[in-house]
Amino acid sequence: MNTEFYEKQRIGNWIFIILGVDFIMILAIMFNQYNKGEMPLKEFVIAMSIVTSINILSALLIVNMIQHTKIDINGIHYKYPPFAMKFRTIPLESITSFQIESYDKLNYGYGMGKWNFFKDYDMITSMGLEKVIRIEYGAKKPILIGTKKPNEFYTLLKKLKTTEQYG
Repeated sequence: MNTEFYEKQRIGNWIFIILGVDFIMILAIMFNQYNKGEMPLKEFVIAMSIVTSINILSALLIVNMIQHTKIDINGIHYKYPPFAMKFRTIPLESITSFQIESYDKLNYGYGMGKWNFFKDYDMITSMGLEKVIRIEYGAKKPILIGTKKPNEFYTLLKKLKTTEQYG
């Protein structure tokens, strides 16, 4: 019986297209103001440097956002750098229930743990997913863990929980 599951996910490349279009539009507006004489050269260079720096930092942040999910006999381990750099663990014995749910991006959004203040559950998910595993455990709120392999995740977790109970 396979007793381990590991999944690594990144945000899709489409986000860089959005960043690029945004960057070009802002630079075009600033260049237009400079050409009309509404913005001096010094302000134009400073503003262009700030916009370029913000876009580069945003791109670096997005490149480093990799969701890691691992299941083994000790529990479910997850991290989502740069928000959670170290693996956090949900021990198998503390899991009371779990199920696969459809992932409605408009309802859930995406985020990591307490970073989404408007929801009544914690989550570790990335955009572009259709399924999440909802896990209820010792915490006050359940956690939603996004996965591209929901059946494999669920099946292994069910086997491990069954083995724990009857093993």
